[in-house]
Amino acid sequence: MRSVFDKTPYITHHPEALNYCDGYWVKHPVQNNSFALPIEERINIIKSFIERDGNLEISNYEEWLFYQYGPILLTNIQVDIRESIGVAKLMSCLLIG
Repeated sequence: MRSVFDKTPYITHHPEALNYCDGYWVKHPVQNNSFALPIEERINIIKSFIERDGNLEISNYEEWLFYQYGPILLTNIQVDIRESIGVAKLMSCLLIG
């Protein structure tokens, strides 16, 4: 089987996903590549992460995301979480049903 695949031409694609954040293109995921943002924005993201409620009892996906990323990164930079959760719920319904 390998010999068939080795003879078949193919194209290698290296995707580079970017997020558009207030006039800046930031490589995905934003939380790992925030160096492309202005220094003030990076400081605010880090402060909001440090100051988040560390005793939050997590009962849903949105709370988990809030805890993982902090309020500024989650609300100002990431895609609207409510839309993402809605899409995830819809996809799980479509995959299951």
